[in-house]
Amino acid sequence: MLFKLVTAILSSVVVSLFWAIGSYLNHLQPDPSRSYDPTFSSLFGFFMFYMTPGFLFFGIPSSWLIDMLVHKFSMPDKLPDYLLYVFFYAAFGAVTIILYFFILAKGKLPSYEDLEIAQVGIIAALLYYHILLGLQAWRNRWALRRRQ
Repeated sequence: MLFKLVTAILSSVVVSLFWAIGSYLNHLQPDPSRSYDPTFSSLFGFFMFYMTPGFLFFGIPSSWLIDMLVHKFSMPDKLPDYLLYVFFYAAFGAVTIILYFFILAKGKLPSYEDLEIAQVGIIAALLYYHILLGLQAWRNRWALRRRQ
């Protein structure tokens, strides 16, 4: 539980950082119709405010469910397991962001144009999975060194 919580928070920081950088660079271009140009820290805080609950309340339970599904369909070779994880994380990421969008929009179904946000969910879920893999490798290496 604690390990997935740390992964969710770290993933939220990384995704928010990338979105804040992209939005900040977009706001650097002068636009006379804009009355407010946000600072980088305000953009980062905004994205953290919306990303963190998504990772905590949707990402962690989805990760547990994905672990159970992959364990059920597991094969002896590690590569198919990795591909199963990638597939399930991508699928759950797309569904999760659409569900999250639905909740934030107070029950309004997303239009076809809004479904492009599924790409964001896929990228965020795959990033979560790869951060999880990196942290697991670090933990295993640390535990091995501690035993020696």
